[in-house]
Amino acid sequence: MSLTKIIDADGNKKDINIFIEKVSTGGRPKKILTEEAIKLVENLARIMCTEEEIATILDVSLDTLHNKENDILFRSAILRGRTVGKQSLRREQFRLAMKGNVKMLIWLGKQYLDQSDRIQQETKFNPDMKTLGDIVLNYCEDRKIEDFE
Repeated sequence: MSLTKIIDADGNKKDINIFIEKVSTGGRPKKILTEEAIKLVENLARIMCTEEEIATILDVSLDTLHNKENDILFRSAILRGRTVGKQSLRREQFRLAMKGNVKMLIWLGKQYLDQSDRIQQETKFNPDMKTLGDIVLNYCEDRKIEDFE
């Protein structure tokens, strides 16, 4: 068994068993994540820790977490944790918006209701206003073609 010290949500230090060491017929024993370690991975993924950060907290390499004994368990725990974390974040955003947080209402509207900031410009037509074409034509009326060569 491999013990790792962690700090739980209440700030208390505690030891958890990270791996069960499975003895193989040759070479080093295989390290397999325990249920306790999988739960820790889910909790870390829920607060959007990266895989590298999780490996550091568990005091193992990423290769160990992605080896054939652990890969499916590890990836599943990451997916479950991140999904729960995203749901919690979305729930909190909606709670803030429903309490009247204008910025959150605008952001959620843009994300989910296809709303956007639209700049409205008005153009007023003035019949007396001269266009560039009018100015050039007036300038050219008194000229001969030779003047432009």
